[in-house]
Amino acid sequence: MKKNYYLIMFLYVLLLFSCQKEVKNSGPIANPNPQVNVYVVGQEDNSAHSVAKLWKNGKPVSLSDGSHSVYPTSVTVQGNDVYVCGFESNDAGNAGATYWKNCIPVKLSPGIINTMAYSLAVGGNDVYVAGFAITADGPHAMYWKNGNPVYLSNSTYAYSTTYSIAVSGNDVYVAGSVGTARGDDDGHGVYWKNGDPVILAEDFTPASISILGNDTYLAGTINYGWPPYVNRIAAVWKNGELQNLKDSSLDTFGNDVTVSGSDVYVAGHELKGALPYAIYWKNGSLVKLSAIMSQGISIAVSGNDVYVAGYVNNGGTGVATYWKNGNPVYLTDGVNNASASDIFIASQ
Repeated sequence: MKKNYYLIMFLYVLLLFSCQKEVKNSGPIANPNPQVNVYVVGQEDNSAHSVAKLWKNGKPVSLSDGSHSVYPTSVTVQGNDVYVCGFESNDAGNAGATYWKNCIPVKLSPGIINTMAYSLAVGGNDVYVAGFAITADGPHAMYWKNGNPVYLSNSTYAYSTTYSIAVSGNDVYVAGSVGTARGDDDGHGVYWKNGDPVILAEDFTPASISILGNDTYLAGTINYGWPPYVNRIAAVWKNGELQNLKDSSLDTFGNDVTVSGSDVYVAGHELKGALPYAIYWKNGSLVKLSAIMSQGISIAVSGNDVYVAGYVNNGGTGVATYWKNGNPVYLTDGVNNASASDIFIASQ
């Protein structure tokens, strides 16, 4: 799972505009006695930085102390263990890839160069984190297995990124983009299976990968007419077969994919003018989530319930939000800018 087209265009240019529990939760909680546990990660700004947050059933825990900006991007639960990945800034101004296990940080990079972590998966006792390193030559795709870097090679393309990782049995799948010139790292979609690249369409930016049995699903956005992009269309791939996800003449973006049984769900947003509005698709059918500025960044399904995480804009301030079956649950009070970046549903 996951995602994040440069953290969904760095949370749409910041919405256009020590692990310690918080004393209170300022936003409403959907159900005080849920049959599942709802985990959401995101960030909330203080006066100077972004503080990493983990919400469990609406109750927040801070993963960072607010002295540096930290951006969590992915959350996964296995048994009693909760894993979060992301990246945090240091005094030198560089981003360092990090993951947290039960709120304890594990630094994946010393922060000498910029490294980003966008997606995390757990297979058995192994922890996989996908991202990329940015050198003077540009971004280079990689993932870490139990903290050890694995670089994803491609002989044809000079630059590469990764946004999503999934593990199925002994197979490791990583989705991202490759390009032939600096600034063209989203030129072609790609996924690697056990290190072997499969090149997809030109101008396709995969944001998420999901594996079910022998089927491989990727969701992302196809960009037409560069430069600049004239038309952008959300798309989902199943075993290399493309399905465009379109709403009349509006630009649409696919940000995350998950599969439940025979149903394929994609979270995203559509643009009306320059403003995004949260949506998702079920088997290609569009469901609108909000009538105000918002984004659907992550999606999860439990039984008959569909959860989408992202944000809504409250008078110029982002409110970290998830929707359950179309009903919003606000995780922050709108005083400080905030957004949710991933959601995971676990059985109690």
